Amino acid sequence: MSEFCTMALCGLTIGLLFGVPVGSVGALVLQRTLSHGFLTGLLTGVGSSVADCAYAAVGAFGLTFISEPLLHWRTPISVVGGLLMIAMGIASLRKQHDDAAVAPHVTASHVATPYANNLGVFLSALAVGITNPAAILGFLFAFSLFGIAGPLGPLRGVALVAGILAGTMCWWLALAGSVAKLRGRCAPGTVRRLERCFAVLVAAIGIGVFIVAAIGLFTH
Repeated sequence: MSEFCTMALCGLTIGLLFGVPVGSVGALVLQRTLSHGFLTGLLTGVGSSVADCAYAAVGAFGLTFISEPLLHWRTPISVVGGLLMIAMGIASLRKQHDDAAVAPHVTASHVATPYANNLGVFLSALAVGITNPAAILGFLFAFSLFGIAGPLGPLRGVALVAGILAGTMCWWLALAGSVAKLRGRCAPGTVRRLERCFAVLVAAIGIGVFIVAAIGLFTH
């Protein structure tokens, strides 16, 4: 049991250190929390955390039959990830434009509109996370820093991955909770402008990922 707790604590620390909410999913959580509220933002983070844990498990259990083809095809997979982010950013901007066109006299309220498809929220964030197979290398590096050498046994591996899930979820809870609370204190017009800014940021990050991946695709 002490070994289980030790591995879980290592995983928690890795999740907190390497799960800082920056980049594409962080921007997506910000945008969705502003538009649809805490639950939608949190579910977006959960999707990302599940993707991270899947890759952490691949590294922890030494599943080379999964990691080798994923890393071999990581550049075209990243191209798909960039396109997904671009599509999500544009879709959010179009929805905001359509809402304003239908009811131009209505301003954003302090109460976020719940998203109708929670499963879609989770799966879309999971898809974005899965399109970053290089995360496997990041977790292997993190494991080496903590002296964790794989492949691990079932008990130790599960404890490590569960700890990573808990660590990353701490960030998403804090981010979605803070943004939801801040939303209630902002003027409606400010909220609307922030929604647009983060939707643009999501698309811009997607464009950046797509360009870098496309260059890598055609130079190898």
